[in-house]
Amino acid sequence: MVYILPDLSFKLVKEAGKLSCTEESMNSLALNIGRMTISNVLFANGIHCKNDTVKVVRVPRKRRF
Repeated sequence: MVYILPDLSFKLVKEAGKLSCTEESMNSLALNIGRMTISNVLFANGIHCKNDTVKVVRVPRKRRF
């Protein structure tokens, strides 16, 4: 756990504990993250996929508030 100070420096509050995780589990987690975010990544880059058809569309514009 890290505490960020007002001058943007940080102070270590608590060190991370060691986890025993197999390499297969780490790979599985990485693949699941990639699988769940692929549609958002493609949309942000102007690629629309529906079923087996792929279309290149205009890149979405950022909203202005």
